[in-house]
Amino acid sequence: MTTFKYPITILNGTVQLTSEYDRTIPEVIAHILQTTYEERVMTPDFGIGGVEFTVVSDLPRLLRSLEQSLTLGLSQYPGVTFRLVGYLGEDGEIPITCFYQVDEQDGEIQVIL
Repeated sequence: MTTFKYPITILNGTVQLTSEYDRTIPEVIAHILQTTYEERVMTPDFGIGGVEFTVVSDLPRLLRSLEQSLTLGLSQYPGVTFRLVGYLGEDGEIPITCFYQVDEQDGEIQVIL
């Protein structure tokens, strides 16, 4: 094998980031935030723990937990920084917005918990 891609390229023994690396990151963030622990049998620590949200004061704890999951999940993607913002919606849903930066490009992705 001489070439392998996603999101890195291994070409003749050297590792390089692919040109699609910045487009891969939002997908990875969404996958992490929408997958619960043990949902993936071969990687049981991938994703987030059970979302237990009973009072508004739990929001900072929930955001910290999500940040830890994202930090772990993104550890294999160098150069990615992020911050999370969330609130309790009127309908009881929790919209979480992840603002991220990769390769000096800013982006955001929103998921509903």
